[in-house]
Amino acid sequence: MEDLKPTKTPTRDYQSFSETRWAVLDTMYARRSHRKYKPTVLDDEFCREFADLTGRACAARGAPSGSVLTVTGSAEVKALKSRAYRGISGVINIWLARAPVAGFLVLAVDEADMKADRPSMLPRAVMAAEDVVLWLAEKGVGTCWLGGVNAREVRSTMGLAGVGIPAVITAGEGALPAGPASYGGFAYRRMSRRRKQLEQIACAERVGTPYHAGDLQGCRFEAADVGVGGLLSAVAGQGPAPARAQAPTDLAVDACLEAARIAPSGSNAQPWVFVVVRDKDRLARLAESCGSVSDLAERPAVIVAMGRPSNIQTKMLDRPFWMIDVPIAVGHITLLAASMGFVPALALDGIDEAAISSLVEAPGGLRPVAVIGL
Repeated sequence: MEDLKPTKTPTRDYQSFSETRWAVLDTMYARRSHRKYKPTVLDDEFCREFADLTGRACAARGAPSGSVLTVTGSAEVKALKSRAYRGISGVINIWLARAPVAGFLVLAVDEADMKADRPSMLPRAVMAAEDVVLWLAEKGVGTCWLGGVNAREVRSTMGLAGVGIPAVITAGEGALPAGPASYGGFAYRRMSRRRKQLEQIACAERVGTPYHAGDLQGCRFEAADVGVGGLLSAVAGQGPAPARAQAPTDLAVDACLEAARIAPSGSNAQPWVFVVVRDKDRLARLAESCGSVSDLAERPAVIVAMGRPSNIQTKMLDRPFWMIDVPIAVGHITLLAASMGFVPALALDGIDEAAISSLVEAPGGLRPVAVIGL
């Protein structure tokens, strides 16, 4: 159907609801995957900021120190670039051989955690990495998530042991999309701007019941006109959300779903479903299934983020992409919630998957990844 054609065009004019500039939402729309770069060098001051923001993001997300690493030295970047795509696993990223990238982010997660049925540290490291990606976008630095890399070569290059390498992320000055006959131009048109419509990924109370926005007419608030760095304390639950006036719940839910919709995922396949729960009885039952977060029942709305694991991807590429793709979207949700005056509650560990799946009537093949209270 034409009206469900994939697009990254905003579902509605969200900026019109805020009296102030909505900085982080602007960045989410502007961010795109770059596979072509211009030669550039990151100066020392920027590299220090880059490393500092990465450490802050890991702390805010509860990711272990060192689970997201910056690589900015010219020799180290050159070595990593030449080895990351070696072999069958990295052949899809052969373009990296010719790309003059200026730096990398490397996710290095405990190998046992990454191979677990339900990784715990991996999604936290992924959220931290996406925080850094958005910060880089604010600075005008282009990035690209790379899942198909040669983990053994990356570990060897960086002198790492006992860790899995779920992804590396390139960084540099992005070039404009290439001509229509090139791979870069094709990828930009067919993949980088492709997103499912909101109604295709969002449900109300249970899977299969279409989500519809409430009456948003007249909704007004004052978004936090700050970047990612200014939102990390609220995301971590360690400080007040910086918005000048909190958004109405209906608008907050809708905008957070939009933030998830435009998040990047492998091949932009968006293997996720988000279920909005607002019924009080269902919220109470949901809270019982998320023992690590006690106040979910008191929240006006909760979003259940679910993903579709792929055994083929996990076995062939040796990494659980459902615990990479969905946490990126969850990171977007929590950042945007903070920009709207909310201190989001995140239930990630210790959740009762079976109980949550039953509550939202999820079909087989969908697994809960996280529960976010607004």
